[in-house]
Amino acid sequence: MPCVSGFPPDAWNQPPPPRPRRRNALLLRLYDAPLQRDPLAWWTVVFAVLVVASLATGQSTTGIPQWLNITLGTVVMTFLFAVLPAIIRLQVRRLVWRRRSRKTVPQSHIAPPGISSPPANFVSYPTPPRNTSVSRNPSANAWSPAQSPHIEPTTQQIPLAPAEQPSPVQDRPQTIRRAEPGPAAVPIISAHPPLPDDAIAGSDVLRKARQMQYPIARAARALQRAQEPKEQYEALLEAADALSVTLGATAAAWLRAGGGDDAGLAQLRTAYERGVTQGTWNSITRRASAVSGAGAAFPGMPAGAAAKKLQVHLAELVKERNLWAHGSAPRTGAEAAQRLERLLPVLEGALERAAFLVDVPWVLTQSSSYNVRTRQFEVIASDAMADHPEFERRRLTSAVPLADDRFYVLVRDQEPLDLTPFIVYRPCEICRHAEVFYADRLPDGSSTVLKSFASGHKIIDSTLDEDIRMLCGPMDSQSTES
Repeated sequence: MPCVSGFPPDAWNQPPPPRPRRRNALLLRLYDAPLQRDPLAWWTVVFAVLVVASLATGQSTTGIPQWLNITLGTVVMTFLFAVLPAIIRLQVRRLVWRRRSRKTVPQSHIAPPGISSPPANFVSYPTPPRNTSVSRNPSANAWSPAQSPHIEPTTQQIPLAPAEQPSPVQDRPQTIRRAEPGPAAVPIISAHPPLPDDAIAGSDVLRKARQMQYPIARAARALQRAQEPKEQYEALLEAADALSVTLGATAAAWLRAGGGDDAGLAQLRTAYERGVTQGTWNSITRRASAVSGAGAAFPGMPAGAAAKKLQVHLAELVKERNLWAHGSAPRTGAEAAQRLERLLPVLEGALERAAFLVDVPWVLTQSSSYNVRTRQFEVIASDAMADHPEFERRRLTSAVPLADDRFYVLVRDQEPLDLTPFIVYRPCEICRHAEVFYADRLPDGSSTVLKSFASGHKIIDSTLDEDIRMLCGPMDSQSTES
C-alpha cells in the first residue's frame, strides 16, 4: 500500500543543518582546531610577545623587580585583551548553537541524505477546490459503486459528493497520481539499538569498574558523570586509554619480574623513544596473556579465547581513538550519540574481561620496617583502588623489603611487583599537588616524560631514565631499594 506522509511539501528539499566548528578540547575549547587556522589564537601569541617586548624595553616605575613586572604584566594584559575575547566568543557560540538546536527539525522528520524528491511510495493528496460545496441532503452524499467515476490504470480516484450546482471543475474526476517507479528509499536504521538515557549513568559494569585501580575507576566515574553525548564520547575514550595503560603496566611489571618474555620488554623499550601508544600497551597485555596460557600464569590474566576477545575489544577502542586523534571526532551531539551506541558495549566487554584486576590491587608504599620476631617487613601503604584521589591507608606484611613512595602490585602467593618506572606518584609542577603519572616517552638524549591520568599534565623526571633503558636487560637487584 502507498505510504501517506505528513511531511510538508518542501521538507525533502531542505538542506541539513550546518555543522558547528570543531573546537579544541585540550585548550578549554577556547580556540578552534587546528590552532594555526584560528586568528584569535595567533592574536593571543602575538599580543603576548608584544607585551613582553614592551615591558622588557621599558623601565619599571613600581619598584618591583623587572622580571616580576614582566610576568605579571604579560599575564594580566594577555588575559584581558586576548584570552577574555576567546571566552566571550565561546559563550556566544554556545548560545547560538543552543538556539539553533531548538529550531532543528527532529531526525525522524528529515529525509535521508541525498534524497531530493519524495520516495516511490510517497502519495500526495491534492486539496479540493475551494468552491466545492457539499449537499445538505445526507442521502445525496452517499457513495455507491455506480456513482464511482472511471479509474485510470495509473491513478487512484477519490469520489466527491455531487454538488448542488455542478461546475466543470467539479465534474472532473479527482485523481491521485503515484510517483514514477524508482529505487526505494533506504530508511536510516542504526545497527545498534539507541542507548537509553541512563545507559551510562546506570551501567552496572561501569559501577563495578569504579572498584578497580584508581586510573580506571576515576575514568569510569567521569564517564558516568558526563551529561552531553560529546562529553560522554570523550570520557569513554579516556576510560579506554586508562584501561589499556593499567593492563599494560601491570603486565609489564610481571614480565619484568620474571615472566619470561624479554622480546615484549624490548618492544616496550623501543616504543618509549617515540612515545608509548595505547596499541603498544595492548600488545604487552597480549604477550602476558600468551605467557599465561603457556603455563607461567599471571593470576587472573585471561588466556586463550577470553584473551582474544579482550584484545578484539581493545583493538576496536584503539581504532576509534585513532579516528578521534586524526580529526574524525564527532562534530554534533547526534553523531556522538550514534558512536556511543556502538562503543559502550565494547568498553563494557573489555572491562568485564579485565575484572581480574580487582584481585591484584595496587598499593602505594609509605614506610617499611623489619620485624625481628616475625622476620617479615611491616609496610604502611595506601590502597590505590577505587575512584577517590585520597587513597585509604592500610597495613601489610612482606617477606621482601619494599621501597617507599612506590606503586606495587599485590599478587596472590607471590612477591609484590614493582610498577616503577611504568606508574609513579609525583607532585605535579602545574597543578601543585601529587598525582598518579605513567611514563609516556623517553626521547633519545632527553629525560623521561610523565603524563598524568587525571589532568593530562606532563612533567619531566630524569630519575626514571636508567630504569627504562634497562627494561630489556638484567634487572638491577638494588633498584627496588633505591
